[in-house]
Amino acid sequence: MTRRVRNVFIPGIILPHHNFTGLRKRTIEVVVLSDIYLGSEECKAQELLTYLSSIKPGILILNGGLIAGNANNLKELPKVQMKVVKKIVTIAAQGTAVYVLAGETDHYLKRLEGIAVGAIQIRKELVLDLDHNKTWFLHGQHFDMGPTSSSLLRPFRLHSYTLFARWKKLSNSLGGFFIKKKAGELPVKNPSFCPEQFRTNALHCAAARGFGAVVCGYTSLADKYVQEMEYGSTQYLNSGDWLGEMTALEYAFKRWKIYRYQADKCSVFFADEELKSMDLTNIETLLDTHGKRNKRKRRKKTLH
Repeated sequence: MTRRVRNVFIPGIILPHHNFTGLRKRTIEVVVLSDIYLGSEECKAQELLTYLSSIKPGILILNGGLIAGNANNLKELPKVQMKVVKKIVTIAAQGTAVYVLAGETDHYLKRLEGIAVGAIQIRKELVLDLDHNKTWFLHGQHFDMGPTSSSLLRPFRLHSYTLFARWKKLSNSLGGFFIKKKAGELPVKNPSFCPEQFRTNALHCAAARGFGAVVCGYTSLADKYVQEMEYGSTQYLNSGDWLGEMTALEYAFKRWKIYRYQADKCSVFFADEELKSMDLTNIETLLDTHGKRNKRKRRKKTLH
């Protein structure tokens, strides 16, 4: 005779009868992740695997900084980081549109721009119409410019982003000529980097090109900000970076939310690999213990 297990909540997991592979995942329209840097020692791969296993996104955008260094590091990825790659491929195979956006340091991805492998597409930037709001996605390293350079280029309005990009490419080339970086080394931001100036540059470029929102990475600071511009309000969003702060952007129910792993992680979600290794016998024993404890409490109440 098959024994039935009741739906009992145990801190750390929800058990819907014996169906442990049927844990409910949060359905999200758009998820944006930046600066994962697979191949680096600092990569938070296990936490990312847990997060990806807890959600069901309609669109997944990997906005720059996917792999540290050059493409050769892919051959030597640690096991847990390779699981992240497999998880992304699995998500794409299940119907999620996956966009990999190349940042300025993603030289190997730039050469693959426009290539699609199944549901995975590689691009420099992306434009989506989210509830009649044109949203511009890009890593945004071009916006890392000082106030003097920004004020000189901003009057060009529609062409300001193109000028930003060319100016940044020239400055990076000159910097690379004098400073040689080792392969696999993480990129270093401008010492005079100003998040407020970055945000201002992004907002002006987005408004000049007619976008209602701009979504960036690069800054390592998750942010959500709305500013009134010349032709209406423009929203600035930044997913921060997974490498340091473990943050992401989630779009659902017509609004954006900043997801912070340390604050928002839910203990009922586990990585798929952990679920497969769970022992049903141990869980039933835990349920029996839980039931006996409740019986003792009820018995004490009747005695009093």
